[in-house]
Amino acid sequence: MFILNQDHNEMYWYDNNSCLYTMPVFHQKKLIGFNLYVDGDFLGTFDSVKECVEEITNIVNCECEYYCVLGYSDWNIIEHLMIE
Repeated sequence: MFILNQDHNEMYWYDNNSCLYTMPVFHQKKLIGFNLYVDGDFLGTFDSVKECVEEITNIVNCECEYYCVLGYSDWNIIEHLMIE
């Protein structure tokens, strides 16, 4: 199955041998989210571990040929961090 990342600009292969995992994201020692990866390729960022686990569950249970990672937004982290 192909997975379309959260920004809808990259596609990655996923199968039963693939590894889905999360990593925390910090900015100035503050936890700001959790990144989701498949085999080292970035899929998107989520606000909580619960959202990441739900997304992993959705991916693993998907029976389609393509999966679009939820949470697309044109939100720009650079603009956000410059405001703070």
